[in-house]
Amino acid sequence: MSSPTPSDSEPQTPKNLRKKSTAPITPIKDAAAYSSNPVTVAKRQARQQLEGYELELSRAQVSDAKAKSDLKKKLLAESVEYQNANNSDKEAILMAEWELKLEQRFREGRSGNVWR
Repeated sequence: MSSPTPSDSEPQTPKNLRKKSTAPITPIKDAAAYSSNPVTVAKRQARQQLEGYELELSRAQVSDAKAKSDLKKKLLAESVEYQNANNSDKEAILMAEWELKLEQRFREGRSGNVWR
């Protein structure tokens, strides 16, 4: 049994990427509970209309942003060197640690860079 071939217009999905649901994003709250800010409404609607490759890329990018935020929180809580550094040194430490983390995420197929 052969698998269906992807369309030529859609990029190939990395083989080592862990599959998550590719179901479209659906609202989980009552409509009145969401922000009525026009920019927020437009972004939410655009994100809910994502499908396939674009949806998976968006989820991977959000995951990368969360991983970077978590790394910064961890450095702030656990690294005395990071806590005592000035702002430019903090940025250098964060970027060095982020490069290591990003390489690990890329190898595991969890990085948004896998999709680019």
